[in-house]
Amino acid sequence: MLWELEASPVRGFFESVGGRVVGERPIRLGDAEYPGVGYGWDDLGVLASQAD
Repeated sequence: MLWELEASPVRGFFESVGGRVVGERPIRLGDAEYPGVGYGWDDLGVLASQAD
């Protein structure tokens, strides 16, 4: 699982390699909090194959 800012432009990448949103929570950066989403994978093999 990894957490990413909800407004991040790279969210499409996580979804393209099989990630799906499995949770939501604020992410604190300094003194501010921003909406965040957690991505999870059923099969990390898909994600690992993208690293080759």
